Amino acid sequence: TSFEELRQRTLVAKYPWARSDRPPLWIEKLGIDSGGTGNRTSEVYRFALTDPSRIHATKGASHSGDLPLHTKRVTYNPPNQGEPPFPVFLTLIDTSYFKDRLASAIGAKIAIAHPQTGEVTGEFEQWALNSANDPDYNRQMASEQKVLTRKPGGRQSEVWMPISSGAANHFWDAEVIQFAMADMARVDLLQPALTAR
Repeated sequence: TSFEELRQRTLVAKYPWARSDRPPLWIEKLGIDSGGTGNRTSEVYRFALTDPSRIHATKGASHSGDLPLHTKRVTYNPPNQGEPPFPVFLTLIDTSYFKDRLASAIGAKIAIAHPQTGEVTGEFEQWALNSANDPDYNRQMASEQKVLTRKPGGRQSEVWMPISSGAANHFWDAEVIQFAMADMARVDLLQPALTAR
């Protein structure tokens, strides 16, 4: 309900998923969409400035570029008269790239190999859901599809579009931002945790 509650639940609190049989987990990056109306953008930027190494104000890039993520320093001009401009860090996300990654991960499996022999002993889903089966979450995760469009001049391209006009896609957008933050945190370089025997 507030940025302070968000801070307490993600950056300060003891985590409910902590278990004694594995190393502790923590929030490495917190990405927040800075789009919106009224004071929303200003509030997100000010919140991000309270912990700029972990809290990232994000925005979908207007077009795909060479880099799927790009953080830059910008000067934000608040819409309210009398509030002075202030510098912020803004992370631009190539949403098409990360939507492709997310869609691929949802259906992907990862092989489980024996650490000494390398023999494949099973597999698990790359995109693991929690135990709750939330119909609203499921609807929003299925709210967009990739369609082939024709641009002026006859060139074709694939574009992510809503399946139906006005359908909520907030969870889909949040998971796309999560993928971007995971890339920023370089989770691809994480090594398997060693457990005591």
